[in-house]
Amino acid sequence: MSAPLVSIGIPTYNRLAALRRAVGSALSQDHARIDVIISDNASTDGTREFCEEVAASDPRVRYVRQTVNLGGAANFDLVLEAATGPLFMYLADDDVIAPNYVSSCVRELVVDPAAVLAFAPARLTKDGEPQGEACGADIVSDDPRERVLACYRSSSFYSEFYGVARLDVLRHAPRSPSVMFGDWLYVAGLAYFGRFRVARPTWIVKDMGGLSSRAVDWARIMRQPAWHGRHPRWACAFNAFKDTAWRSKAYADLSRTKRLVLAVRVFVVLFRRFRFGDVRKQFGYALRSIAGKPSAR
Repeated sequence: MSAPLVSIGIPTYNRLAALRRAVGSALSQDHARIDVIISDNASTDGTREFCEEVAASDPRVRYVRQTVNLGGAANFDLVLEAATGPLFMYLADDDVIAPNYVSSCVRELVVDPAAVLAFAPARLTKDGEPQGEACGADIVSDDPRERVLACYRSSSFYSEFYGVARLDVLRHAPRSPSVMFGDWLYVAGLAYFGRFRVARPTWIVKDMGGLSSRAVDWARIMRQPAWHGRHPRWACAFNAFKDTAWRSKAYADLSRTKRLVLAVRVFVVLFRRFRFGDVRKQFGYALRSIAGKPSAR
């Protein structure tokens, strides 16, 4: 059986030096079939010249350039829309993946047909300094609702969103880019459709400084209430409740009553995690990275 095609979507904006590393790591994968999609949000720093050069020299690379900056969320959507799959992963323009990252994740999805997402531990860095490792857990329950709850209990924020997923499932689990911690809501929606598998031994290096901003800035940019920026943990729980109860299309097959019950359970899980859990370990990676300026990828 031939190796499945994996589309790697890289949204970017004015990060040429980092982008070179990210693209290099994507093209160095030992997986036989990859398709690298670079979506340039009207960069002005030489990104266009680099992308045109690499696309001309490597048929695995597709380059798309916006005439104006459409914002980070739209740029992420564009690489997903351009994917041909059947497997897809996001790669941030300031992150690097191990040479066996894609192949390790694909292996987990092949071994477990019920799995919809495979991901690896994230080695976190900031200003070039190691900040520890973050990783979610295998989620293998046969009950979709229990998988969602397990996701909210164990999600690391950094590792799952950049895993390899089945493209058809991704397009049924819409992202929530306009709310605080929309990545968590998106990943939880994926868990509703199938199992999660952790791929080892492999890794992704994630730059905390580049992807993050002060929570108050994100709340303003996303036009969220000011208290979301001041209390991001509770904003996450509040948005997760709304997403589960009525907003996300991921849970459309549940009745209103079942959705509401699940939403209440989600809120309780997050309340317990944030209020009583080890916040430094469970959520600290996200909250420690509240310095810097937001990126319009």
